[in-house]
Parts: sequence; structure tokens; C-alpha cells
Amino acid sequence: MNSLDKKIPWIVLLLTLVVVGYMATKRTRLHNEFDMHAFGELPVQKGGRVKPLDTLARNSLFAISERTTFKEEVKDENKPGKKKKKVRPAILWMADVLFDEQAARSRKIFRIVNDDVLSALGLKANKDFRYSLAEIDNERLSAVFDWAGRVRGTKPKDRSLADQKALEFASKTQIYVNLKKLNRFPEGVGDLTPRELVRWLELTQGTLDEMERQALADPRFDPMRFIPRLIPRSTTAEDWPSISEASLAAIRNTANDEGQAGLSAMAQGQITPQQFVDQAFAASTDGAWLTSLRIMQDAYKSGDATTFNAEVAKYQTRVDETVPGVGGRAVVESIMNHMQPFYVCAALTVFALLLCAGSWFGWRKPLLDAAFAVAVVSAGLYTLGLVGRMYLDQRPLVFVTNLYSSAVFVGWTVMLVGLFLERIYRNSIGLTVACVVSFLSLIVAHFLDVAGEGDDNLEVLQAVLDTNFWLATHVTTVTFGYSATFLAGFLGITYLVLGICTPVLDNEMSKTLGRMIYGVVCGAMLLSFIGTVTGGIWGDQSWGRFWGWDTKENGALMIVMWNALILHARWGGMVRPRGIAILAVCGNALTTWSWFGVNQLGVGLHAYGGSAPTEQLWTWIFIGSQLLIAVVAAIIPFKSWLSYEAMTQARPAPKAMDKFKGKMPAST
Repeated sequence: MNSLDKKIPWIVLLLTLVVVGYMATKRTRLHNEFDMHAFGELPVQKGGRVKPLDTLARNSLFAISERTTFKEEVKDENKPGKKKKKVRPAILWMADVLFDEQAARSRKIFRIVNDDVLSALGLKANKDFRYSLAEIDNERLSAVFDWAGRVRGTKPKDRSLADQKALEFASKTQIYVNLKKLNRFPEGVGDLTPRELVRWLELTQGTLDEMERQALADPRFDPMRFIPRLIPRSTTAEDWPSISEASLAAIRNTANDEGQAGLSAMAQGQITPQQFVDQAFAASTDGAWLTSLRIMQDAYKSGDATTFNAEVAKYQTRVDETVPGVGGRAVVESIMNHMQPFYVCAALTVFALLLCAGSWFGWRKPLLDAAFAVAVVSAGLYTLGLVGRMYLDQRPLVFVTNLYSSAVFVGWTVMLVGLFLERIYRNSIGLTVACVVSFLSLIVAHFLDVAGEGDDNLEVLQAVLDTNFWLATHVTTVTFGYSATFLAGFLGITYLVLGICTPVLDNEMSKTLGRMIYGVVCGAMLLSFIGTVTGGIWGDQSWGRFWGWDTKENGALMIVMWNALILHARWGGMVRPRGIAILAVCGNALTTWSWFGVNQLGVGLHAYGGSAPTEQLWTWIFIGSQLLIAVVAAIIPFKSWLSYEAMTQARPAPKAMDKFKGKMPAST
């Protein structure tokens, strides 16, 4: 190996670290000097969890636009009279939503691709498929909402594609409405008038009353959980009020304290409605927060970046004093938002996979070493991302809390085991398969995040799940079992593809792959068994019975039994590497059913996982593909495999045995 071959892996590693470091340290700052990075770190409570505004902005915009950025038309300084599109961060859109509704309504963020929905809204298709609320007539908007309301009352199987897209558009619009609904200050077109103040009071109270009625009608559904709350309290366990709620309470308290004096003075013109509101804010315990947010609003709308930035800094200082610890977690979460560790991991796994593929055609060791180095960085970034989620959740050693985190955890586990296998066998197979499975798991996590429709993938757990000990033991162990079973299944696919479609799977490689699958299945069997037993103990503590033949329990048992079947078939000599590979591929189908499929039944004590229509579709597509691979591999005669001759050739005698030729007794 020459000196360049030795340097290549180190050069690749250095460049990878530079890119990752840049992603971790980049900041969001607008061209007009508004410090959107600091603004994005301000805390907001939604869905029971306190998070930075940047997280709320990204999740909400992604649910509406399927992007975490949007494009804004600005003047092209190089071409007078022309405009160009510039990419803007989600937090700028959130500032518009909170402080400048007219600007927010003009942002082209609503992704609509269905022609029937576009026609119903009076829109013409454009290249970007994104539109603003300002482009839509209110009557047409109401008509589409009515359409979506009728669709909600039908069964999913009876809905047309247009019906489904109309429902999706209504859901996206509702996300936008929820952001603004209870975060409005009393204000008028110009100076606030008495009529406008009374109208604001009536609308705010009416909205709160309607939400309370909805919650009473269905206790499982609390509309207030969708409303962002910006006024901090001394503890995150307490419900924070929204801007409208805090303003309403302040105005009512002032009116009650002064009797009719303040209202009469306002009616007689002695004080303006705005002065009355200012007095109410000054007398309120939330007055400092409300005044600060209103200063931000006025500065933002007038383009005063200096005042805006100074008020954001004061607000953050007050937050640190009022709710210790929230500011630090907001900074960490903001860094993770900008860094996007799991998306970077996905890119790194693809890069490592390409390097592995390149090593098959030449320059084997340098490229394989470089791929290993990139995979190590990816595994390290995975680890940092999972540890960061633990810190934000304040749950030490809890890796998995929902389907999204389980998909990420599977990718992390497979990557670590793949690196271990590569270190032992050094044949690129373990690393290649690990990169493929890791990338696919991150794709699954991405689509689970999309299916959340703006909900946080760090959401507060249901009471039955809120037990750190069992989350750190049962859930982690059983997900390790899922990961190992998937890895064994994809090693099995690799064996079958190499054997059927290529002539490279010789006898030695066949045995090596068989040992790899066997070893991983042994681990999968042990982990899935321990995870299932500990799950039964948890069930006994939570529901008073160890086992109830629940759908999720049955799915976990199926994984244990299938792994046991593979091992017993191998120990009994009923299958060889080819048979083990086929059985391992079937394990992929069983594990997917236990992971996602049982959620689709919607029954049992474990039915809290949920299942979106797209999730159901892809679940069945993947299960079908795995069963198809297994059936095809079992049907194709072994002699028809392209690797048949390579696998059946006798292994040549080692050179060390050559000197004994002619001296050894003939075999009988």
C-alpha cells in the first residue's frame, strides 16, 4: 500500500468532520439583522411539552409545506426591476404568524397538488405547488372546509383521492389557525377603538367556550393541546397561558377591580382603549411578558431590528430567572434543529455505502477503510442525537418513547452491530448491510415524522407509558431484538441476492454469511425473549395481568418463536445457510407486523401507537416484498443459482499441506 492509499481514509474522515462541524455551528440570521436564532430559542409550551419556538416553527411549517424553509421573492440587486426567490427559515414564518398576520397570509407555504382541490379553491397550478391564504377567496375556502367536514364522516375506504386531499388541506389550514387562534393582542386597523376591543373580548371568550365544549364532548380530545402557549410559568408541569388568555385575564381583572370606572372613562373618551389595555397589562402578573411580546410585535412590524433583538434578549433573561433549566434545553434543541443529526446520519450512511460499493471494483482497502471511518462518524452522530433527545425528554437511558424514536434507534443499533461485524470479518458485507438498513430506518422515521401533522416527535407520553424504568429496560431491550432480527433478515437478502444473481458467492463466503446470520439471530432471540418477559412484568404492574394475548403481545411472541424456529432448524440440521437466509427474510415480515401492523388493528391495550393510511400502505408493501423474496428464493432450484458452481466446488487444499501430498493415506 502506497502513502496515498494510507492517506485517503484520513482525508475522507477529516472532510466528513468538517461538514458535520459546520452543520452543528451554523446560525440563522436574516439579512435585515433580525436575530431569528435568538428568537427561535424562546420557549413555548404545546402538547404538554416546553420547546423552543424554532421547533414549533419547523414542525408546523413541515406539516403544511413538507419543507422546513420557504421561498420569498426579493429584489434582485444585480438585475434592476427583477425579483429572485430566496430561501427563508421557518422561524421567520413563525414571526409573521405571531406578529404580522398580513405577511403570514401572503407566504406561499400551502402545498396543494390535487387538481380538484385547486379548482375548488380557484387556484391555478404553479411549478412549486405552493400557495398562500391571501390567494384564496373566503367563500371558496369555506366551501372546501365544508367538503372536508363531509369527508370526515365517511370511512377511509369510501373516500376518493380528491376527498383525501381536501381533508389534508383542511388539516394544514387548521394547523395555521391553531397557531394564531389564541395568540392575538387586542388591536385595531389603526388606533384601537372601543368596538374593536369589545369584539376582541367576545371572540376570545367565544373561542375558549367552544374549546371547552369540545373537550367535554370528548374527554380524549382537548383542543387546547394544539394551541401554543407563550407566557411562561415557574414550572413546566403547569399549563402556560397563551397571549390571548393572559390578555383576557388582565383586562377582566382590571375591569373588576375598578368596577365600571375604567370602562366608563374609556366610553367617555377620557382614556383610549389602548391606554386601558396598557393599564391592564401593567397591573397583571403577566404584564411583563405581555408588554415584552407586544414590543417585539411592534418592532418586527416596523422593521426595528435593534429594539426587537434587545427585547428578545431581555425576554430570554427573564425566562432563565423564572424557569431555570428551560433556557439550556432550548439551546440544545435549537442546535439539534439546525444540525439535523439524523438527516446528516442518513447522508453519511449513503456516502459510506457508496464507498463500500466502490471498494468492490478496485482500490479495496483504502475505500473500505474510508467507508468504515464515515460509518463511525455516523454512529457517533446517532449517539449524540439520541443522548440529546434523552436530555430534552429528561429521561436518562430511555432511547425509545414512540414509533419515531424506535425507527431511529433501530438504525443506530444496526449501524453499531454492522461496524462490529465489519471489524471481525472485514469483507464489507456487514458494513454494507448496516448502511442499507440504517438508511431505510431513517427514511421510516422521516415519514413517521411527516405523518405527525405538526405534532412533536418528542411528545409527552401517555400515563400508561410514563415509567422511566420500564422504558429503559423493556422497550430498549425489545427494540434491540427488532433491530437484530431486521439485520439478520437483510443479511439473508444479501445472501440470496449474491447467490441467485451473481457468481461471487463461493463456498467460503456462503459459510461466512451463514455464521453472520446465525450469530445475529442468536442475539435477536435472546433480546426479544428478555424484552417480551419484561413487557409481561410491566403489564402485570400496569394492568394486573402478566399476559392477556393482546395484539402487541402476540406480535412480540411471534418474533421470539420465529427466531427460536430458525435456531432449532439450524441445530437440527434441517436447514443450511440457504435455508437460514430464507427464514431470516421471513423474520423481516414478522417483525414489521409486530412493529407497525398490530397498530392497524386498533384493538387491545397497546392500540395507542396509531396508524396513518400511508403507514398502513407501506407496511403491507414491505411485508409483501419480504415474503415474495423468500418464496422466489425457495422456488428457484439451487442448481439455477449463478453461484451454484462456486458454492459446490471443493475448497483447494492449503499451501501448507502441499508437502504432505503423496505421504497421506488414501481415503477409503
